[in-house]
Amino acid sequence: MPPLSTVPTRVFVPFFIASLALTLTWGATLGMINLARLTAGWGLGTLPRPSVWAHAYVQVFGFMAFFIMGVAYHVLPRFVNGTLQHPRLVRWSFWLQLAGVVMIACGFFHGAAFTRPLWIAGRASLTDAAV
Repeated sequence: MPPLSTVPTRVFVPFFIASLALTLTWGATLGMINLARLTAGWGLGTLPRPSVWAHAYVQVFGFMAFFIMGVAYHVLPRFVNGTLQHPRLVRWSFWLQLAGVVMIACGFFHGAAFTRPLWIAGRASLTDAAV
Protein backbone atom coordinates (compact mmCIF):
# COMPACT_ATOMS: atom_id res chain seq x y z
CA MET A 1 0.00 0.00 0.00
CA PRO A 2 1.47 3.39 -0.94
CA PRO A 3 1.98 5.90 1.82
CA LEU A 4 -1.01 8.18 2.28
CA SER A 5 1.11 11.21 1.41
CA THR A 6 1.28 10.06 -2.23
CA VAL A 7 -2.51 9.75 -2.53
CA PRO A 8 -4.11 13.15 -3.25
CA THR A 9 -6.61 13.63 -0.45
CA ARG A 10 -8.07 17.03 -1.37
CA VAL A 11 -8.84 16.41 -5.03
CA PHE A 12 -12.52 15.74 -4.29
CA VAL A 13 -13.26 18.93 -2.32
CA PRO A 14 -14.08 21.22 -5.29
CA PHE A 15 -16.47 18.60 -6.65
CA PHE A 16 -18.41 18.42 -3.38
CA ILE A 17 -18.49 22.20 -3.00
CA ALA A 18 -19.75 22.66 -6.58
CA SER A 19 -22.26 19.86 -6.08
CA LEU A 20 -23.75 21.47 -3.01
CA ALA A 21 -23.54 25.01 -4.36
CA LEU A 22 -25.34 24.17 -7.60
CA THR A 23 -28.10 22.20 -5.94
CA LEU A 24 -28.71 24.60 -3.05
CA THR A 25 -28.75 27.73 -5.20
CA TRP A 26 -29.75 27.23 -8.79
CA GLY A 27 -31.34 23.78 -8.56
CA ALA A 28 -33.38 24.53 -5.46
CA THR A 29 -34.52 27.91 -6.78
CA LEU A 30 -35.72 26.43 -10.06
CA GLY A 31 -37.37 23.60 -8.16
CA MET A 32 -39.25 26.04 -5.94
CA ILE A 33 -40.38 28.02 -8.99
CA ASN A 34 -41.62 24.85 -10.65
CA LEU A 35 -43.42 23.73 -7.50
CA ALA A 36 -45.02 27.15 -7.06
CA ARG A 37 -46.14 27.10 -10.67
CA LEU A 38 -47.81 23.74 -10.16
CA THR A 39 -49.48 24.37 -6.81
CA ALA A 40 -50.18 28.07 -6.36
CA GLY A 41 -52.17 30.48 -8.42
CA TRP A 42 -49.57 33.23 -8.25
CA GLY A 43 -49.67 34.07 -11.93
CA LEU A 44 -46.49 32.11 -12.57
CA GLY A 45 -47.84 30.65 -15.78
CA THR A 46 -45.99 33.36 -17.70
CA LEU A 47 -42.57 32.20 -16.51
CA PRO A 48 -40.54 30.31 -19.08
CA ARG A 49 -41.56 26.67 -19.20
CA PRO A 50 -37.98 25.48 -19.75
CA SER A 51 -37.28 26.01 -16.04
CA VAL A 52 -38.39 22.40 -15.58
CA TRP A 53 -35.65 21.14 -17.91
CA ALA A 54 -33.04 23.55 -16.54
CA HIS A 55 -33.85 22.32 -13.02
CA ALA A 56 -33.41 18.72 -14.17
CA TYR A 57 -30.03 19.40 -15.77
CA VAL A 58 -28.72 21.30 -12.77
CA GLN A 59 -29.81 18.57 -10.38
CA VAL A 60 -28.63 15.58 -12.44
CA PHE A 61 -25.43 16.93 -13.98
CA GLY A 62 -24.71 19.61 -11.42
CA PHE A 63 -25.42 17.72 -8.23
CA MET A 64 -25.28 13.99 -8.93
CA ALA A 65 -22.50 13.99 -11.51
CA PHE A 66 -20.25 16.26 -9.44
CA PHE A 67 -20.93 14.17 -6.35
CA ILE A 68 -20.16 10.90 -8.14
CA MET A 69 -17.00 12.35 -9.72
CA GLY A 70 -15.78 13.59 -6.33
CA VAL A 71 -16.38 10.22 -4.71
CA ALA A 72 -14.68 8.44 -7.60
CA TYR A 73 -11.59 10.66 -7.45
CA HIS A 74 -11.37 10.09 -3.71
CA VAL A 75 -12.24 6.39 -3.40
CA LEU A 76 -11.00 4.66 -6.55
CA PRO A 77 -7.26 5.31 -6.03
CA ARG A 78 -7.56 3.86 -2.55
CA PHE A 79 -9.66 0.96 -3.81
CA VAL A 80 -7.01 -0.10 -6.33
CA ASN A 81 -4.22 0.72 -3.89
CA GLY A 82 -2.60 3.33 -6.10
CA THR A 83 -2.71 6.95 -7.19
CA LEU A 84 -4.33 8.89 -9.99
CA GLN A 85 -2.51 8.42 -13.28
CA HIS A 86 -2.99 12.02 -14.43
CA PRO A 87 -3.92 14.22 -11.47
CA ARG A 88 -3.74 17.41 -13.57
CA LEU A 89 -6.72 16.24 -15.62
CA VAL A 90 -8.92 16.33 -12.52
CA ARG A 91 -9.01 20.12 -12.62
CA TRP A 92 -9.91 20.05 -16.32
CA SER A 93 -12.76 17.63 -15.72
CA PHE A 94 -14.09 19.90 -12.96
CA TRP A 95 -14.14 23.03 -15.13
CA LEU A 96 -15.50 21.21 -18.18
CA GLN A 97 -18.32 19.72 -16.12
CA LEU A 98 -19.19 23.08 -14.54
CA ALA A 99 -19.12 24.87 -17.90
CA GLY A 100 -21.33 22.21 -19.47
CA VAL A 101 -23.96 22.41 -16.75
CA VAL A 102 -24.07 26.21 -16.87
CA MET A 103 -24.19 26.37 -20.68
CA ILE A 104 -27.00 23.84 -21.01
CA ALA A 105 -29.09 25.32 -18.19
CA CYS A 106 -28.62 28.86 -19.55
CA GLY A 107 -29.52 27.64 -23.03
CA PHE A 108 -33.06 26.94 -21.86
CA PHE A 109 -33.62 30.61 -21.04
CA HIS A 110 -32.07 32.28 -24.10
CA GLY A 111 -33.63 33.02 -27.42
CA ALA A 112 -33.66 30.50 -30.23
CA ALA A 113 -30.50 31.96 -31.79
CA PHE A 114 -28.40 31.10 -28.72
CA THR A 115 -30.12 27.93 -27.51
CA ARG A 116 -28.68 25.38 -29.93
CA PRO A 117 -25.06 26.61 -29.79
CA LEU A 118 -25.18 26.65 -25.98
CA TRP A 119 -26.63 23.14 -25.87
CA ILE A 120 -24.07 21.78 -28.33
CA ALA A 121 -21.15 23.42 -26.52
CA GLY A 122 -22.51 22.31 -23.13
CA ARG A 123 -22.98 18.71 -24.21
CA ALA A 124 -19.52 18.63 -25.76
CA SER A 125 -18.12 19.99 -22.51
CA LEU A 126 -19.97 17.37 -20.43
CA THR A 127 -18.74 14.60 -22.75
CA ASP A 128 -15.15 15.84 -22.51
CA ALA A 129 -15.41 16.03 -18.72
CA ALA A 130 -16.57 12.43 -18.56
CA VAL A 131 -13.81 11.15 -20.80
